[in-house]
Amino acid sequence: MDSQYFYDRTQSFINEVDNVYIFIDEVIFDDDGAGEIADIVTIKVNEKARKIQFHFYHCKYSSEAQPGARVSDLYEVCGQTEKSIMWNDNAIELIQRMIEREKVRVKDYSDTRFEKGDLETLYTVKKMVRSGFETNLEISIVQPGVSVSKMTSSMKQVILATDTYLKEIYGIPLSCYFSH
Repeated sequence: MDSQYFYDRTQSFINEVDNVYIFIDEVIFDDDGAGEIADIVTIKVNEKARKIQFHFYHCKYSSEAQPGARVSDLYEVCGQTEKSIMWNDNAIELIQRMIEREKVRVKDYSDTRFEKGDLETLYTVKKMVRSGFETNLEISIVQPGVSVSKMTSSMKQVILATDTYLKEIYGIPLSCYFSH
């Protein structure tokens, strides 16, 4: 094996490791409940690129035990998805809202909304936003009640309308997680 091959393979491995650690979830926040931003909010920070990625996950239970072709299983979650774009240009307010909701949860229930991270992490992210870090938003719909193989044209229209609204008006990518 020549040295150039070894160098290329080593550099490739280092780049892969760097990619894993540069863009890591700093925060996983369970915001489920009345007045939620989204059911789950994650924050990834890339200090080197000075970027912060917010990701909202809107999750809904199935209206029935088995996944199917029920457009009703999409209406609420798509509506919540569209409503949540209000946070796209308000990163400071978004973080402040998360801080306030965490404080209320701890006060009322002696429990945290954090699956990963803490208030100190949110304060740090807030400082990064104020110092000029670029922020981006991505949104996902999680609906196990929808079967991809049984999806009707009316269901596709609801999803397409939400996807088009997010992408064309706000430049926000949408991803969907459904049952098979």
